[in-house]
This record gives sequence, C-alpha cells and structure tokens, in this order.
Amino acid sequence: MSTKGFIRRFSAADLSFRRIAGTLLMPCLGAAVFSGCSFSFRSSPELEESVAFYKIQQYRLAIKPLTAAAEEGFSEAQFYLAICYRDGLGVDKNEEEAVKWFASASEMAHPDAKLELGKCCLAGIGTPKDPGKAVRLFREAAIAGNAEAKYMLGVCYEKGEGVEQNLAEAVECLLKAADLGCPEAQFERGNRLYAARDFAEAAKWYRKAAEQDLPEAQYMLGLCIENGDGVRQDRKEAVKWYRKAADRGDADALAALDRLKTE
Repeated sequence: MSTKGFIRRFSAADLSFRRIAGTLLMPCLGAAVFSGCSFSFRSSPELEESVAFYKIQQYRLAIKPLTAAAEEGFSEAQFYLAICYRDGLGVDKNEEEAVKWFASASEMAHPDAKLELGKCCLAGIGTPKDPGKAVRLFREAAIAGNAEAKYMLGVCYEKGEGVEQNLAEAVECLLKAADLGCPEAQFERGNRLYAARDFAEAAKWYRKAAEQDLPEAQYMLGLCIENGDGVRQDRKEAVKWYRKAADRGDADALAALDRLKTE
C-alpha cells in the first residue's frame, strides 16, 4: 500500500454577519446539517449556530457556540470542536484538547469521532500511541457504517499494527471500504488494479476517488488519461485533472504540469 494512500484536517462587528448567517442558513440546514454523523435528535441554538458557521468555514465565529454546545454534551459539537483544536481552525492548535473532545464524542457512540480518535491513537497524536485501542475504535466505527474506518482497519491488518497481520482480511476491508465510497480505499483499489495492468478498472476507481477531491487519485486519473491507459487519450482532460491535484498540493501533479509545458 502506498504512503500516499495511507496518509491522507464575537465581536460587535460580527453581529450583522451572525444575523445574516442565521437567517440564511438555519432553515436550509435543519436535519441535513447533522446527516452522516449525528446520533441524537436533540438540538440547541448553540449547536445549530456553531455547525452553521463551521460549514461555511467561519471557524472563529464557531468556537464560542461550539464550546457551549460541547459542554452541554452534544456529540456533534464535541466532534467539530475537536477538529478545530486538532487543525488550529479558529483557535490555537492543541492536539491534547482535540483528543479530549474526540474521546467525549466517542463515548456517545459518534462513529466519526471514533475514527479520528483511532487515528490519534495509531499515530500518537495528542495521546500515547496505542495501536490496539486504535483497532478497537476503527472496528466500532466501521460497524456503525463509517467507510474510512473500514479502510483504516484494513491498513492495520496489512501492517500488523494493533492486530495480528492478516493480508486476506486487509484486502477484504479495502474492497468493502471502496464499495462504501471511501476515496482512500478507492485509490488503493485503483493502485492494485493498475499494478495488475487492468487499466480500465484502475481508471474507474481512480475516477471515483478523484471526484471526491483526493489529489493523488486526481493525479493518477490524469496519468491514465494522458497515456491512454484504460481510457481515451486526451491531453487536455489530463491537464484538467493534474491541475485539480496540483491545486491541492500534489507534487507529482505539479511536476506533470511542468513537464507538459516543455513538450
């Protein structure tokens, strides 16, 4: 498995913006705001406000209501607050604080929080490394339907981290996660098919991941299109995918664009 596949984060002046955001966003968000990872029908003004600001990347405005909702015990707010602390969004980066909130949300059966807490345990981010705990969290999140957790469980089986190495189980997890829509798993599935020279199937899986904005998949799809591997050769289309990947910082895509400029 490639390294790329594994690694894949109120002031008075704000008042008018807050009113506008609340007026425009709250009716639209409703239940949709909480789709995918909310497991309580309870809500609160702080929770709705904080998630609304988070969704439009107004992280500084989100922190105060996120904290209030998290302290009230809303797992959704705890999850988003943890991401803000982990990535330094609207608040100083604090990995230990992130782990604390991921753990709180995990205790309330929030599968996305279990996934992220598992990643922290696997890599030793904000907490001592504990691959065994990571595997347990990935398994619980996967059972709850989290596709990326299924992929991460496969990574652990392949590398023998926190669980006895089992390559057959690793492949099964990878295929299942790809079918469930995990872009990292779709990319890895494409890699295996590409290595087996099944270029048409490889390009299909690269496209699925590329359309979910995974830059390494966008690069590989561009490469397939540039070379005509399993798809119609089209330099202009290849450049489009290279550019998408390059815009997200993919070094191979940047190199490909530079190479095509000189040809």
